[in-house]
Amino acid sequence: WEGGVRVPCIMRWPGKIPADSVCDEMAITIDLLPTIAALVEAPLPDHPLDGRDIRPLIFGAENAKTPHEAFYYYWGNQLEAIRSGDWKLHFPHSYRSLTGTPGRDGKPDGYSQRKTDLALYNLKTDPGETTDLREQHPEVVARLQKLAEQARLDLVELQLRVAMGEPLPAAVLAGVQPCGHAIEVRLCAEDPYAGYLPSSGTFSTFSWPVVDGLRIDSAVEAGSEVPPHYDSMIAKVIAYGADRAEAARKLAMALDRADVCGPTTNRPLLRWLAGRLVDIDGEVDTGWLDRQDLGAAPAPSPLEIAAAAVALARGRAGRYPIGWRNNASQLHAQALRLGDNEHLVQYRFDRSDRLEVLHVDGEPVELDDFTQDALARVRVRVEGDTVYVGGGRFAFAVPPRFVSPDEAGRAGSTVAPMPGKVVRLLVAAGDTVAAGQPMLTIEAMKMEHQIVAPHAGTVVEVFVAAGQQLDHGQPLVKVDAS
Repeated sequence: WEGGVRVPCIMRWPGKIPADSVCDEMAITIDLLPTIAALVEAPLPDHPLDGRDIRPLIFGAENAKTPHEAFYYYWGNQLEAIRSGDWKLHFPHSYRSLTGTPGRDGKPDGYSQRKTDLALYNLKTDPGETTDLREQHPEVVARLQKLAEQARLDLVELQLRVAMGEPLPAAVLAGVQPCGHAIEVRLCAEDPYAGYLPSSGTFSTFSWPVVDGLRIDSAVEAGSEVPPHYDSMIAKVIAYGADRAEAARKLAMALDRADVCGPTTNRPLLRWLAGRLVDIDGEVDTGWLDRQDLGAAPAPSPLEIAAAAVALARGRAGRYPIGWRNNASQLHAQALRLGDNEHLVQYRFDRSDRLEVLHVDGEPVELDDFTQDALARVRVRVEGDTVYVGGGRFAFAVPPRFVSPDEAGRAGSTVAPMPGKVVRLLVAAGDTVAAGQPMLTIEAMKMEHQIVAPHAGTVVEVFVAAGQQLDHGQPLVKVDAS
């Protein structure tokens, strides 16, 4: 049983490790990290480590003992045995053993499957583990079983118990004083209002407000790219408060104030949930969200739409005032696209570059001092032909003023909803399709997504091929309505 598990370790460090010294205390390879870190005075991670500093054993400190109370023998997720000091307790399990017959060419003849029941061995006097001392030492068995029970209560098992509605074991809660409440949500590069379609791209900004009790677990920063090949989770957002309501308020504040500009994320859904967490206590289960009708994505306010257009206008300002034009009676106009929705902002600046007339989607907006101030407070960031508003809550696309003949010919075609790869092409030019009929399959972020015909008609042109990598918004298939 100990073969391949208990092995000798030879160390040499002239002037540091005493020559010809021997230590028969136990250590584990995971002890090397904290030991070497201590030797070079390097900081350790904040989270708990299973390894221990074994410098006293290495340098021959007098009466040095192993820092481990117990050693655990796992096969996969099954705890098969535990050792503490000289004692080793086996739990019932199957194992394989050599048949004992002669082998050939340095290889064993074969293995046989065997089983062991609960058994206790003293490894100091019986390293071959041949004599079961379980009945002679019941107090040792009880102590090792208690240690094993604590080891089995890992976080995954505890989470599963809580999910099934079971209380936490008393052994886990012993000496623990509950204090406050924490809520974690996961920010993912996906659109929950479009069937959780994954999104990819580069974050131009990725920052979070400083809020007491807020923690962000993420490796993403400004400039980080989210590729289409992996899982969509990009951050864990954890908020802590004195009670559940306070934690939910802090979570909502963090999501509102975050500056996350880049790929589409599920932040609007998380913000909606943060505002409802206290009200829905007691009715939530793992299928609750699937039963909710999310409806359409949150819509921007007229001021948020206007802020995007005003930022574009101010960004184009040059040597002449923003309000200058040949025909002063005509308003400037800026088209914006958000998903499938088109918005039109009409405006006029005075000669001091102060906004004096504003229409959003045909409706006039009264520009009193309060509105002017509110408009100036909207967070806006222009990145090429995209305008991010509200710290990235809305990403407006700026339509091109002039469309090339090639793009005009592709107008009305289906487009790739996300970057990915064409894995199956199901139609060809000339085919007749029905509304909703699958035309091709795209693979992105380890999931497959079908692209269907928007209406019944005839396939006029196919712009892609099987195996082709796609960019977001790339034309796929053009279907003329029948």
